[in-house]
Amino acid sequence: MQLPWFIWNGRDSRSMNVTLERFPDRSGAALYAEEVTVPGRSGTLRLAGTERCGCSLLTLRLLVLPGAAAGPVLAWLRGSGELILGTEPDRVCFARVTGEVRLRPVADGWLAGAVSFRVQPGRGQTPPEGVITVTQAAVPVHNPGDLTARPVYRLYGSGRMWLRIAGSGLCVDLREAEDAPGGAVIDTDAMTVTDPDGTRSLAEFTGLTGSGIAGLWIPPHATVTVDAGFSDAEGETERVEITPRWRWV
Repeated sequence: MQLPWFIWNGRDSRSMNVTLERFPDRSGAALYAEEVTVPGRSGTLRLAGTERCGCSLLTLRLLVLPGAAAGPVLAWLRGSGELILGTEPDRVCFARVTGEVRLRPVADGWLAGAVSFRVQPGRGQTPPEGVITVTQAAVPVHNPGDLTARPVYRLYGSGRMWLRIAGSGLCVDLREAEDAPGGAVIDTDAMTVTDPDGTRSLAEFTGLTGSGIAGLWIPPHATVTVDAGFSDAEGETERVEITPRWRWV
């Protein structure tokens, strides 16, 4: 029988001689939204589009095999990083160890204890999904996740470049930029527009605001079309590379 296991920051619990009493129960993150009170009406109204998930607390009950030292285990279970549970080895959580981890002796040389993680909402895919490369018009991109995806878009080209998604066009105009780079990176999670190296902000050369960048998010289970491979007298968009960052509850 295979013992319950998990991976924390790339290290498998089995390599640390650590197992679990049992796998934890699955629970979804709490959903929050802005609400308003309308005069003359009872209760409140939830504002559409303001929904967000909060962090959740996950506690793992640990068992350390006989003969294993406690020190390396305690040194391993600290900080923040990526957490994978053996029940879903293709999903990764982003978490932080919270509170103190203690191990106590129990029967026959075993050690027992617990570690608690504050888990961010949304689980990613592991291994990570591949980059989607678009070099022509109307390429369909489907979000298989059940949360809104906040991709990274890398534009390759020159002059006035366009990112066209689902019929909407957003422009990064580098014609007036000094030492213009050969592209731009739009990170829709960090809400930034930078050069391909990520060292220089290009926000001044775009018409993008926070709400404009949020318009590049891909809704859950939706399919959108992305265009690339076009040029005119003012610039060229050779290709668009998308790091999708699909997320699941």
